[in-house]
Amino acid sequence: MRLGITILVVILCHATLAQSTITIAQGSFKVAGLSEETLSFGFAQGDEISFSLTEEKGKDIREIEIIEYPSSSRYSQFKSSKVHQTLEVARTGIYQFRVNNGSISGRVCKYSITRKPSSPDTQNFNTSVYWETHYDTTWVDEIETYLSRDEYVPKVIIPSSDFYINSGSNAMLLGGTSRITIPLNMPPNTVKWFYEFSASREKSDVENVKASFGLMGQLVSSIEPSMAIANIGMNLLATPPGADQCDIYLLDFENKQFFERKEDHLLRHYSDGSRENMKSGIVEIPWVAQQQLYLGIRNPSGSFGIHVTVEVVAIVHEQEYAEQTVTLPQVKTYKTPYLKN
Repeated sequence: MRLGITILVVILCHATLAQSTITIAQGSFKVAGLSEETLSFGFAQGDEISFSLTEEKGKDIREIEIIEYPSSSRYSQFKSSKVHQTLEVARTGIYQFRVNNGSISGRVCKYSITRKPSSPDTQNFNTSVYWETHYDTTWVDEIETYLSRDEYVPKVIIPSSDFYINSGSNAMLLGGTSRITIPLNMPPNTVKWFYEFSASREKSDVENVKASFGLMGQLVSSIEPSMAIANIGMNLLATPPGADQCDIYLLDFENKQFFERKEDHLLRHYSDGSRENMKSGIVEIPWVAQQQLYLGIRNPSGSFGIHVTVEVVAIVHEQEYAEQTVTLPQVKTYKTPYLKN
């Protein structure tokens, strides 16, 4: 008799354990306007799921759905503010509780999710859902633009040219001018420029000097196309000979007019680009103005005319771009849920 009672007690305890209800999750969450929230939990075969949800202000929710992962809809309710649903789990798996808010205003939902195991063997079933990240890599061809040429190139702005400038007294008596201006038109992307000059009373001297003028050639032979522009030094350039003095001024348009009208009391010039009482020289201008510039050349002699030879060369930063096809990886990431039981 005592053995029978013991067996009956074990059976009753087993049945009671199998029927106990376990709370999986409860609380509240907010679903923002025009969005959705999804809760995911694992359940064992034979479980009875109980799902309750209430919108705290009684406002309708567009859709409430229970999905057996990955895509089997087990329950769906539209335009409701309250849901209570019970389901039986046919096979162990993941269930997702999806709340979709179709309103522009948010919804606050209170919820409860419980499970009732069908067997003591699943009483301690781990309902947590874990996520595994996957990387899906594909290779695609794309057109890429790249810098194919990047060089500093000398370019002639004013080729070696001879100008005759009369003396002040001869200009007054015999005509001509004791000063001239030369416009300087720099190409785009000029980073610095040079001018070379030589002065002499004798035309034959100037012709000989002019034949040996070679600022462009010196820069071409001295500059590596890819070298840093700051490394171009004046010590690389040979100054031409000269016999008589001249004045050369670097001017903007306003001061060009003062210079031509001989209003020297108003004259302002760029000192780093100007030279006075010089027979010859090479002048480096390490900057480029936005406005039009001019070289103003004056004969300081009151008695003798002079011949002045001038050459101007700019250093231009040239870049060219080309296209090429490159194969690049495109990595897409996605996550899948899994259980650890």
